[in-house]
Amino acid sequence: MNTLALLTITLIAVTFLAVVLAFATAVRRGLRETYERWRTARAHAVRPALLALVAGDDSPEIAEGLDVSDRVLARAISDVLPRVRGEARDDLVALMEKRGFVDRTLARSRSRSGVSRSVAAETLGWMGVPRTLPSLVRLLEDPDPEVVQVAARALGRMGDPAAAPFLLAAIESDRGLTPGHVSAALRHLGGDVASRLSDAVDHANAGVRLVAVEVLGIVGTASDVDRLALALDDPEPAVRVGAAHALGRVGGPRAVEPLMRCLRTFDGSLRAAAAAALGRIGDPHAIDALVAVVDDRDLEVARAASYALVAIGPEGRRALEEPATRQPVAAEALVVVLMGLEQRIGSGVSSLAVPAEVA
Repeated sequence: MNTLALLTITLIAVTFLAVVLAFATAVRRGLRETYERWRTARAHAVRPALLALVAGDDSPEIAEGLDVSDRVLARAISDVLPRVRGEARDDLVALMEKRGFVDRTLARSRSRSGVSRSVAAETLGWMGVPRTLPSLVRLLEDPDPEVVQVAARALGRMGDPAAAPFLLAAIESDRGLTPGHVSAALRHLGGDVASRLSDAVDHANAGVRLVAVEVLGIVGTASDVDRLALALDDPEPAVRVGAAHALGRVGGPRAVEPLMRCLRTFDGSLRAAAAAALGRIGDPHAIDALVAVVDDRDLEVARAASYALVAIGPEGRRALEEPATRQPVAAEALVVVLMGLEQRIGSGVSSLAVPAEVA
């Protein structure tokens, strides 16, 4: 057999194998999609039975309606739990405990299949049973990035502040969990989560510090102002900017002085963030400091200061009139007021000059 014939046969064989593989992949995908649609439809059919049981209907017909696979029941629970509150939700979770569903879900969280572990993590998050917290924490170190992300989201749904240190620590691991995933989960934690985040403001990892100040700006109180003020001197620029915006959200008189000091730094992004934060707080004591940077060489700083003065109210607007004769962005801010667009200012001041890594 000559070389040309051998090459021809090889090419035909490779082409045939490629076609077979493509066909097998398409069939597999089609079967998976069909199964997923069937499971979703079955889960919707199971929901009325779940709700009837929660309402106290123990009839054989209802029990028979729940005689489905764990995966179908998991989908039904995920559909129902977000829609019930209080005693009804507790009753539904108690039912799942009684039927051994919680234990079976915990067992599936150790499955060899990443899909099964992901489904188990999501279901555990919706059920919110405290004893399942260690299993979800363990899944933060799962080799499958999708499982890790689902576990972080599930820990947020559980709302247990004890999860905060583990979520923060997960930022340092290379498991596919971004600061954004952690931040979203932390925002849903209740209890004393703010105190746990406060301790993380001086963490060795800059990503952890950034998430801590960002979330403190949402869940923090006046008692966190001093800790956030210390973060204004953080060696990482993004953390400093994040701390400034957080102080603007937390507010209070004690936040004004540290933010005014930031207006005198060499960091343009920090000056702009501090100006925007002062506008959000709306304290007239910041007027003179803001007027001093309306002519800042950094246009974003000048714009943030101008809009902050407008947001403070009539006193701030009067203070802006003279700079507006020489500074276009100051005049722009006053024109916005004259056009009756104060509502846009209220929502826009906090978003001015926010870097992408903090927004």
